[in-house]
Amino acid sequence: MGLRGSRNKEMRALTIAAFRIAQNNDQLSEAPMNKPLVKFLLANSDTAINYWEQKGRLVDEGSSYRLTPAGIVECQNTLLGKAGAYSTTEEKVEEWLERMLHGDYVATERREFQPICWAA
Repeated sequence: MGLRGSRNKEMRALTIAAFRIAQNNDQLSEAPMNKPLVKFLLANSDTAINYWEQKGRLVDEGSSYRLTPAGIVECQNTLLGKAGAYSTTEEKVEEWLERMLHGDYVATERREFQPICWAA
């Protein structure tokens, strides 16, 4: 697995994968996501977090993040090819899930997260 495609498509696929892991669910919802975990999966990118917050797609709730209805729709539109340069594929999201969970430095670096706001 390597980076293929545009930076926008890769970053959006990585972001959706991070949200799915943080919610422990392929079907994204408004469930709270562990804030340190989301930041870790997004390589502590304030740029990514700020972008989603400024667009009204993500809410900072102190110890957690929560996707807004607009954020959920944006993720869906991204996978349906309706997000312009940010559109990506389910296959690309699955690649990032695999990398994060099983096969990249990020996935193998030891980290512990407090069990606050874990998706049920």
